Amino acid sequence: MDLISGKSILIPYRHLIYTLAVAEHGSVQAASDRISISQPALSAAIQKVEQNYGLKIFLRDRPNKLVLTPDGKRFIARAKVLMEGAEEFEDNVRNLSNTLNGTIQLGCFTPTAAFIIPLILQALKDRGLDISLEVHEADLGELNTMLSQGSIDLALAYNMSPSPSVEFETLIEAEPYVLLSKDDPLASKQAVSLTDLVDRDMISLSLPITQQF
Repeated sequence: MDLISGKSILIPYRHLIYTLAVAEHGSVQAASDRISISQPALSAAIQKVEQNYGLKIFLRDRPNKLVLTPDGKRFIARAKVLMEGAEEFEDNVRNLSNTLNGTIQLGCFTPTAAFIIPLILQALKDRGLDISLEVHEADLGELNTMLSQGSIDLALAYNMSPSPSVEFETLIEAEPYVLLSKDDPLASKQAVSLTDLVDRDMISLSLPITQQF
């Protein structure tokens, strides 16, 4: 079918609806009463459908009742599929403005990205959201700068040395902890203080923020 050249003319959507209604209720009168469309309008719609596709949908030799022809049965079956697809299309289009979708530019503090980002991606998948992430891993200072410049939409980071132009919202409160050998004397303590650790060698990430510890 060539929609541009007009080699095939699509019948109005309502004509299919009227034809389906008559097929469902078995007569023009019953369909007219049910969908509040005049009988002449229903009969005209059926006639136009039959003329357009060159087939006979109903047998009209029985008083007050229309019976589907073999071609009519196949036509109605396919018309139902078409109508279901049209309804789904309309629902999807109407929900476009109410559905979260698109791409989020997400910044994430480098040390935490490896375990936080997979959780976020799984949550988006579980909720069926059509959202993709472009992840930017950086240290806290870089994330503040990127937020201020608008190069990322939001960031997941510690609330340390925030930029005045950045608004923070607490999602998780994480307590600091120390990893020790199980044979270390401090390992048996419920808690340790910075005084306990001040003379210890410490492995830390090569990031500007670690210089503050």
